[in-house]
Amino acid sequence: MRHNKLELKHPGSFMEARQSCRKLARELGFSTADQTRLVTAVSEITRNVIVYAGEGVYTVADDSTENANIIRVIIEDFGSGIVDVDKALEPGFTTSGGLGMGLPSAKQLVHDFSINSQPGHTIVKLKMIKPHKKVELKQYTGEGVCTVTDKSDKEPPVIHMMVEDHGSGIDDVDKTLDPGVTNVPLKMIEPHKKVELKHHNDIMAARQSCRELARELGFGTADQVRLITAVSELTRNVIQYAGEGTCIVTDKSDKDYFIIRVVVEDHGPGIADVGKALEPGFTTGDSLGMGLTGARRLVHDFSINSQPGHTAIQLQIIRKKT
Repeated sequence: MRHNKLELKHPGSFMEARQSCRKLARELGFSTADQTRLVTAVSEITRNVIVYAGEGVYTVADDSTENANIIRVIIEDFGSGIVDVDKALEPGFTTSGGLGMGLPSAKQLVHDFSINSQPGHTIVKLKMIKPHKKVELKQYTGEGVCTVTDKSDKEPPVIHMMVEDHGSGIDDVDKTLDPGVTNVPLKMIEPHKKVELKHHNDIMAARQSCRELARELGFGTADQVRLITAVSELTRNVIQYAGEGTCIVTDKSDKDYFIIRVVVEDHGPGIADVGKALEPGFTTGDSLGMGLTGARRLVHDFSINSQPGHTAIQLQIIRKKT
């Protein structure tokens, strides 16, 4: 298992931590968006270590499995600790001198986050996960899975593919392997879709990405409409008030639920009063007329963090698997 350990002792240390994170993320094929999310979260946490504890230790490791590429980061310090961890994780809580995003937003940026703190020892663990591409198989057995994995350890590159189903089986394997006997269409499913928000046409691209994933995961028409309506409001606001931003649509399904997560971010002036913006009846001029409050009501989970220079809104729709 590859890993890199750094001593956090001076302001330049967190830049070294950023670089080592980005390097490993690139090597493991993480997208630019995921690289940025990981680096931003690591920057916030390592900077806090230097500012508040004086020094600490940072470790980044390749924890990849057969099913996914995984980056694990552990950041420790032996300072005074965090007095109230729950409060530090409340939306809107920030640490002075940090990136202005605080631990809550750092937590939102990564796929897995945990923190344990007491006087003399604080440890923060986070992970970024990139599932290997899967193929949806439906023609002959009803369903199945094809997992494509980068098994490269060194040159030359090696790609491993495993196809599984629980159907009736193949009567005559030898005959089936004859050239031209079978032709099964395969559909690639991307783990996530990122849309750059720069023009009004990008709103349609974000809507389409959401609708396509919702259809693939079997969400009903009503849930599809609720999702794309909320996303339309948020992405329109980004272009109108911040000029540009990003919309990332991700399949976060687990063994019990189908989950679509959408994160809309911008680096504009921020929302002056988030509480007021979420009051019933509050709307933004020239929007869809529903405002953030209406968008929040349309989805199953909604969170927002905003300050000058960075606004991140995360929403989810959820459907129980049967």
